[in-house]
Amino acid sequence: MKVIRWLDRNLEECCMAVLLVLIACIMMAQVIMRYLFKASMPWPEECCRYLWVATTCFSLGYVVQKDNALKVEIVMGMLPEKGKMVVEMGIRILMMLLHGYMAYHTFLSMAALRASGQLSPAMKMPVWILYLVLGIGFALGAVRYLEQVVRGVRKGKTIC
Repeated sequence: MKVIRWLDRNLEECCMAVLLVLIACIMMAQVIMRYLFKASMPWPEECCRYLWVATTCFSLGYVVQKDNALKVEIVMGMLPEKGKMVVEMGIRILMMLLHGYMAYHTFLSMAALRASGQLSPAMKMPVWILYLVLGIGFALGAVRYLEQVVRGVRKGKTIC
């Protein structure tokens, strides 16, 4: 149970940290190859681009988990306390549904790309893997919003 609890709190953050370290190492290797050995590798730029996209995808769940999503505080400040709770819960439910919708359609696109066999230009990596990472990011966002909704209902932070 401790491992699951730790993963729940740190999964996205650890994945983003590992991916950013990989980006730094790969780009450093490319710089060393280019300037010390006068020979560049064809794949690091594409690889780092895909790793950056993966980092962004994992940040979807992380931002929701840390409750750092963009908000318009001025509008919320004008509402009464019960109104704030209703609007916050409504936004969380709407965002959970949106992330779920995006995850579903991303997985559909991934399946089509997998069937097509399309490969990336430099790395010859199946492109569907990038879509898989994007789908996982949206799914993590949906799960984190679901957690917030459940937590809000348990604490009685809704009128319902």
